[in-house]
Amino acid sequence: MSDKNKTAHDDPFSDLRKHLSSGTLTDEERKMLEELFNQIYSAQSLGSVGGRPIIARLPGGLDVIK
Repeated sequence: MSDKNKTAHDDPFSDLRKHLSSGTLTDEERKMLEELFNQIYSAQSLGSVGGRPIIARLPGGLDVIK
């Protein structure tokens, strides 16, 4: 099926995208996103600098440290 023929029913994230763009996330959506982000961050340990965890790697070799 091509992307042109997809309907809103084919995309389970359609409502989430609309709510994100309009700033109207429900409490349930916020909780789901927080849990997802926590799983991603805990699974992708980027190391640490000076005992502080690296939470993101930016282009140009810069790290965001918590």
